[in-house]
Amino acid sequence: METKHDPPHQHFACITIAMLDIDGFRIDKATQITLDMLVDWSDSVQCARKFGKKNIFIPREITDGDAFGFIYLCRGRQPNMRPTDVKGAFTLTSDSDNKYFIREKGKNALDAGAFHYSVYRSLTRFMGMDGNLTAGFDTTGDWVDMWNTMAVSNGLVNANTGQLDPRHMYGVTNQDVFCWPAINDGEKMLLGLFITTLVMPGIPKARTHLANNTKGAIFELVIGLITMFEVSKAPKSSCINT
Repeated sequence: METKHDPPHQHFACITIAMLDIDGFRIDKATQITLDMLVDWSDSVQCARKFGKKNIFIPREITDGDAFGFIYLCRGRQPNMRPTDVKGAFTLTSDSDNKYFIREKGKNALDAGAFHYSVYRSLTRFMGMDGNLTAGFDTTGDWVDMWNTMAVSNGLVNANTGQLDPRHMYGVTNQDVFCWPAINDGEKMLLGLFITTLVMPGIPKARTHLANNTKGAIFELVIGLITMFEVSKAPKSSCINT
């Protein structure tokens, strides 16, 4: 007689949630994971509901261009599945027509970018730090056009609530990319923080290792306090990463 058991990795997430009371998982190098396996794992993480966590968050690190990365977001989307405009994209819910999604309802992979590399690449060009740091089939460097593209190409429906909930995490730097305080011109980092915190819709992300730049540390402190104050008034589905 043969018996079928769930893969062990589908149980480890539940064990971790039960023992450590965490609210989410950050997936490193998400595109190096088989997509089907990632979908099955993300589905198993819904065991968090047993512990009172109804909005578990699974951001990911995707270094590839937008057109490839968005098949990993939520239920996935191909270029020929995009809504016609931003207004149409913002009306989508988990109950919308399947023509907008690759996978069936309930088969979500990842919720958002843990550090949005398309935004970071555009920042380096915008700041005059790099002339051609691009990835194949990525968004443009124009901030308005970039957001409009992500709005229709990315799956921004919250897998837990079924409603629109843009939760990409935007930052000026990550642990494995350029550290802005390495240059004397601190204004570049300040402008980058302004863009990623106040311009792009989503979750502002700051890293404490920037504290060796006095202006940057002060700016991040102020923005962090403002953001936490706003989050304290927002619905429980909102979150901040520091």
